[in-house]
Amino acid sequence: MKITGIDISYIPFSTRGSYMLLNYLYPDFYTGFTGMEVHESIKHTFNTTEGLFLRSVRAACQPNKMEVCMFEPVFEGKTLPYELVCDYTRVDMVCEKGKVSFCYDDEDTLLAVGSGEGLGLRIKWMGKNGGWTTPIQAPEGLYYKRVSNTGSNDTYAFCFPQGKVSVSEEWTYDKCLMKSSEYICYAENGRFSLVIKDLDTYVWPNPKFDYDFQTSVRKTQATFQQFYDSFPSMSSRFDFSKKLSVYLLWIATVRKRGFIQRESIMMSKTVACYVWAYEVWLCGWGVYLGDPKLGYDQLLTMFDSQNSYGGIPHSKGDMVFDYTAQMGPSIGWILNRMMRKIKFTDEQIETLYGHIVKLTEYYLNFRDCNQDGLCEYQQGFDSCNDNTSMFHHHINITTPDLAALLILQMDWLSDMAKRLGRHNESAYWKSRSDAMLEKMLEKLFDEHGLAIARDGYTEEPIQTKTPMLLVPLILGDKLPGKNRRALLEELINGGYITKLGV
Repeated sequence: MKITGIDISYIPFSTRGSYMLLNYLYPDFYTGFTGMEVHESIKHTFNTTEGLFLRSVRAACQPNKMEVCMFEPVFEGKTLPYELVCDYTRVDMVCEKGKVSFCYDDEDTLLAVGSGEGLGLRIKWMGKNGGWTTPIQAPEGLYYKRVSNTGSNDTYAFCFPQGKVSVSEEWTYDKCLMKSSEYICYAENGRFSLVIKDLDTYVWPNPKFDYDFQTSVRKTQATFQQFYDSFPSMSSRFDFSKKLSVYLLWIATVRKRGFIQRESIMMSKTVACYVWAYEVWLCGWGVYLGDPKLGYDQLLTMFDSQNSYGGIPHSKGDMVFDYTAQMGPSIGWILNRMMRKIKFTDEQIETLYGHIVKLTEYYLNFRDCNQDGLCEYQQGFDSCNDNTSMFHHHINITTPDLAALLILQMDWLSDMAKRLGRHNESAYWKSRSDAMLEKMLEKLFDEHGLAIARDGYTEEPIQTKTPMLLVPLILGDKLPGKNRRALLEELINGGYITKLGV
């Protein structure tokens, strides 16, 4: 397949706020993802058909129900070969009989227009999603409603404002489950158009069939350009990298829906499409200067799901949140750094302070299982370094990076309590931070001044090399000079620095 411009075989075509995307998938697209042993039992359910797909990042679609339908250009009933020309605002499917173009009108509306005498577009529903398709009569005209009912829980409305459409369906005997379904939209007078609406409800409350494709393209261009312009200027040699990076942030942002209670940035719209705790705070830091509201929302989105113990999910989507792991408490360190350039209001600090107190107390109360004054990761996912060598032979590990993050987080709490006039609380968090620093230096550094990790059960040192052991450098002057020098020496000469960074 020849793809010119943005390669949508691995970079999704989407728009800010949307749970829909277009990808061209090769048969081996999921190979790396399904190669993990945990997914062996469902390997056969992953898509291996090559083509251009509408996909969904709704949480219930993860990980193997993301493909909603496949698009193919047709002429006289036969599939045509095609090429793709893609940029940040449109995708063109080009074949010998004409062209089909896709763009977004808004976060929930994907448009397609076709031009070419006799050209058609086949829309083939992916059978593994089951579900049903029904024609719905509305005052504005006829549309089709697609409901997927085998766990993906997504519903779409399709209408064809211009052109002719044929529908071919195969049902089970009781009209309860659709075995197969496809539409073919044919050009009339050389043109056809298609509207796909992602529905939150069982109905399309206010159907709209009349869209202008070029107006929608221009609107998307202007919205993306405004977002792009909010980021700092860079050398022109980074133009492509910067634009692509900003685009990935822009399309990874999804709107409020279900458990996602504010606009939130997913780590990916390709596979494992969720909002993740550690990373979403970093995204908040990254976008704050350009889009303060979006940045602040990223700091709070996981706290919207904070439980009664103070813990937060390590990931969530619109229909699920996951407490099976607890990512490292980096929010205090991140806020310390952010506040060097960003001024938060007292109201914002009050909100953040309350959530971070509960999160810190969660660690102190429930993640110090051996009661040695230091907290543990119970397994690799907790550390946001899932497969680090530190966990090859151990679980429940006392680590210096976790201690360093908590020390800085309690320092932040102490400073913010003082700012809010809560001087007793400020003194309390300062004493807890100092006590953990003392314990860390006593138990998690060796005689050479290097950081070590310990088995949380036996307290035996763990022999390994990992960048996680260098994280205490973030403590700066709080770390004694001997330890700083030893860690810097290890960083510089220990094989950690490569041509591509640490």
